[in-house]
Amino acid sequence: MPHNVSRHEMYRENILKALQEANRPLGIDTIRAKAGIKAWETTKAILLELMAEGKIVGMKTGKGWIFGRPEVMEVVKFERR
Repeated sequence: MPHNVSRHEMYRENILKALQEANRPLGIDTIRAKAGIKAWETTKAILLELMAEGKIVGMKTGKGWIFGRPEVMEVVKFERR
């Protein structure tokens, strides 16, 4: 890890990259594994942070949270109707 980048920032970048590469919404555990993060709670906290900043979209489902890029999540909203 470069000295000028915090672990938190590296995790944020890894999460954004994982979601950018995904063609469908992903659950927290899948994102955690793809981003190389050990703790589920850390992953969820960063995902909610990114969602609050408007960088990603999240949706609570019956099975838990899913997250994705806005254009991917629009398809999910449409399919749920």
